[in-house]
Amino acid sequence: LTEADGVLGGGLAEAAEHYRALGAGWSDLARAALPEGAPLLGEARELIDGIDEAFFEQSGEAEKELRGMRTRLVELGDELTVMDEVVFDARRALDTLAAAPEVDGERRYLIGHSLGGAVLPRIPDSTTPVAGMVVMAGPTEPLPETIVRQTEYVAGLAPSLDENQKQQIEEVRQQMKTVREAIDGEGEPPSGYFMGAPVAYYADLEAHPPTELAARAGLPILVLQGERDYQVTMDGFAPWRQALEGKDFACLKSYPGLDHLFREGSGPSSPADYQAPAPVAPEVISDIAAWILEGRCPKIPLHR
Repeated sequence: LTEADGVLGGGLAEAAEHYRALGAGWSDLARAALPEGAPLLGEARELIDGIDEAFFEQSGEAEKELRGMRTRLVELGDELTVMDEVVFDARRALDTLAAAPEVDGERRYLIGHSLGGAVLPRIPDSTTPVAGMVVMAGPTEPLPETIVRQTEYVAGLAPSLDENQKQQIEEVRQQMKTVREAIDGEGEPPSGYFMGAPVAYYADLEAHPPTELAARAGLPILVLQGERDYQVTMDGFAPWRQALEGKDFACLKSYPGLDHLFREGSGPSSPADYQAPAPVAPEVISDIAAWILEGRCPKIPLHR
């Protein structure tokens, strides 16, 4: 959800920009994990004949085409929520697909990564139905605590911290403490943005637990998790298992050695891993394809 090394590298402004940019969803995974311009599934086209992918830019990221929408989001100020930034846009994208004659309207699947995975169960409704959902590294922990945990994790990777870096980390803790107190009703919600988002944004996420929404919806769902992911950890994957394991509409799988972007690696994962383009693990792509095309749950190795 957050690229916490922005806090250590250059201050809270940079950290906020990283927060808004990373974890925004599937399109970020595509851009980060593959060579520039390559679609996420494009490198394994032989595995996914029959599947076409469509990406959408959420309003918070668009630079030109949606500049007017971005202005509207800024104008929302303290009232900005995930509904405004992501859900409405995703539903519009589904409507656009529904109008395309080459798309089978009854076989539309949603794939969400990171924050996109957490928001995914909120998107389908009676006017924008989907055949199923794929959640990749979908966070379940409350966002304020997640930001603090990630910040402290990245700080722990550094051999040492100077006083300015320590002060920045403490400021993150204090900002998230303010957000937590506001969500819990301890005083009036403060105005302004905290690590790139107002209190209303954090509260909106927390009021819609993705695991509960997914279990209640009963839509076919595939939940995938990398076991080297420090942004969304296996502790964050556990609630998906608790809510969905054993339900006939749900498949879940975690992958040893894969990071937040579902790429192979070894040792503790770190922000530095994201600097080198690398492909999404072929196993992940084939698992998604088999689930969508054939309805097969991914196989889990016997030794695990």
